[in-house]
Amino acid sequence: MKLSAERIQEAVQRPAWQEYRIGMKGLPTETKLRKLNWWLRFGVCPVNDRQIQVQNYLNALSRGGAIWPPNREQSLSDQIATTIIKE
Repeated sequence: MKLSAERIQEAVQRPAWQEYRIGMKGLPTETKLRKLNWWLRFGVCPVNDRQIQVQNYLNALSRGGAIWPPNREQSLSDQIATTIIKE
């Protein structure tokens, strides 16, 4: 499903997510992935927003060269679990 830029921005600008995301700054990529998995399951935002937030963060890690691109055919939990961190 293709989301509009406005819908993505709505999800990623939620204050609870921004606080959580900023808290991951400087952490090892492996730790970030564990924290993304936790947020996906237990975060305080609505589930649809959490899915958008986590996918957006995975995409950013990939664009930044920290991980190989996630396999979008997998569920988000599986994407996180099978992520390959670049050395």
